[in-house]
Amino acid sequence: MRLKKLTAIVITVATIMTPFNIYAEDVVPVSKEISETSYDLSGFTSQTTKYAIFTDALYQSYYENDIYYLFVPSSTDLNNLTIHCNQGLTNSSNGSVNEVDSLISGSFVTNTRYYIIDGAGNTDTLIIKKSDLPCINISLNGVDLDTVHENGKSIKYTGNTVVLTDPTDSSNNLTQVGNVEFKGRGNSSWTQTNKKGYQIKFEKKQAVLGMTKAKKWILLANSSDPSLVRNATSFNLGKRLGMEETPDYAFVDLWINGEYRGNYMICEKVEIGKGRVDLSDTGILFELDGLAESDDVCFKDYYGKTYSLKDPDYEDASQRFNEFKEDFYALEEKIATNPKTNAGWEEITSLLDVESVIRYMLINDYVNNVDAVTTSNFWYQDEKGAKIYNGPIWDFDSANMGSHSDPSGFYYMRLLQIYNDLTMYSQFRNLYVNYYKDHLADFNAMYQDTLDLGNYLANSADMNYTRWQILGKYTDKGLYTVLSTYQANIDSYANWLLRQQSIFSCKRSCNYSIPIYRLFNTVTGEHLYTKNAAEKNHLASGSNWRYEGIGWYSPRESKNPVYRLFSLTTGEHFYTRSANEKNFLIKNGWRYEGIAWYSDSQEEVPVYRDCKPSQARFSHNYTSNLGEHLILTATSAWRDEGIGWYGCK
Repeated sequence: MRLKKLTAIVITVATIMTPFNIYAEDVVPVSKEISETSYDLSGFTSQTTKYAIFTDALYQSYYENDIYYLFVPSSTDLNNLTIHCNQGLTNSSNGSVNEVDSLISGSFVTNTRYYIIDGAGNTDTLIIKKSDLPCINISLNGVDLDTVHENGKSIKYTGNTVVLTDPTDSSNNLTQVGNVEFKGRGNSSWTQTNKKGYQIKFEKKQAVLGMTKAKKWILLANSSDPSLVRNATSFNLGKRLGMEETPDYAFVDLWINGEYRGNYMICEKVEIGKGRVDLSDTGILFELDGLAESDDVCFKDYYGKTYSLKDPDYEDASQRFNEFKEDFYALEEKIATNPKTNAGWEEITSLLDVESVIRYMLINDYVNNVDAVTTSNFWYQDEKGAKIYNGPIWDFDSANMGSHSDPSGFYYMRLLQIYNDLTMYSQFRNLYVNYYKDHLADFNAMYQDTLDLGNYLANSADMNYTRWQILGKYTDKGLYTVLSTYQANIDSYANWLLRQQSIFSCKRSCNYSIPIYRLFNTVTGEHLYTKNAAEKNHLASGSNWRYEGIGWYSPRESKNPVYRLFSLTTGEHFYTRSANEKNFLIKNGWRYEGIAWYSDSQEEVPVYRDCKPSQARFSHNYTSNLGEHLILTATSAWRDEGIGWYGCK
């Protein structure tokens, strides 16, 4: 509740004749009107830092680099602010001082230096920063946050109080909600970062900031993400793609025991429930968890990976635990061993919701999310024998390695064998490629999402990085440097996504395309092209052949084969997609060596065929490099023979 003034007696001690310059570093506070005012100070009983305010809860100052920062919630009226000092007061550069109760009252503005003289005559610098986001203040019952951190994330603390204020919609406010359970959460983020994540559990289901009612809510710290928005933009993409089980979220500023903890996302927990993973009473949810502890309820799947039961509790689902384990194992076995035929594929689709896997793979590969193949990879099933789904998506704060480099051509998801084996089916690959093509605009929207969220979070980010001063340094995990301003980190992530729009290849992500290697014989001058890595390695290990890299990417299969032939007379190789040309050469003594690769039916990347007629042998060159093609055909020695076939992006 707000402080209530009980009596007010104003005694004029001195009259200020000159305006006080609050920006001057060398100005000493001068005498002001001192109000001998009596206040209800009970709200400050938990104050441990020098300065604090009390509105709907206690908000304490934070001391860093000889400055006291007072982070105040969005509901605070800075035109009528009262600040308490627990070490007495004699003067302030702004407002009226109540020496009896150690209070400063007046009108204040943010990001301005105020100078205060305490009861011992020390001069302090105070800067106020105000949130414009919804604010959550958790008051712990009989425990401090340091103790929570020392005891570990598994200890649950009960009897706590939550206050939530929303500056845009007061109907979302929660006033002194009691009997709230509080605990830590996270794996490496809990053990390796100072800004930690938490979970709160209300006594009764509670709507939070317009989200569906539930008891459990997660407070994500995003401590590995200098932009603070990677989780949010990925969740937005999941929603756009129709993944309704994707957690809803809202950004908030968080205080615990009056201490400002930074910018957080409060979001739905990955669990079974209305508005979350909405399943029947027989539904079950599992997580790939390479960090599962020995006492977790878990099992090894067909590929030897560890999956742990996430929801419901084992005591309520012991039978379903075993049923899911059997169904999941059987599904994976069929994925790995079924013939790559229509019949083999149809059996898999009767057990697996393929679209959920496609969406899950695409999102995580698009943002280069390594965590999706070690932990935070979820699967669920409604009842025994029902289709198994992949999702919800989760945990993107370590994706794309800080956004400081170009997107990688390496795609993580196929590191898990279940995804790699699915891509062995042409039906899966074709569905995957067409899905991305149909939803390209949804992926491209992540760029604008990032810029919009960066603007929305600007003031909160300023508070966050005043509290956690890592800008221009490293994240706590030390994985990568943090750029020197918040806007630079937002721009870096946005530009990464912009580059990804042109660099990302869903065809390589889903194993639709394979590399075609290019080698050059330094003795004969022949260029040889092969999809066979073993052939490439064997030739490159000799003295005559030089490996020149990947010439282009080819679809694993299509209706347009490219044939490979070999001349027993000249010792050269020739490639063509013309069956007539192939047959003509066979009649003239060339040996047919089979299908070399396939031409892409969507004709994305032209591969040019050039000929040097003056050479009796080794006269052809094939390249996807337009510059190389133009340089060769600009001279009279080389003849442009058109497009030989097409590769993939």
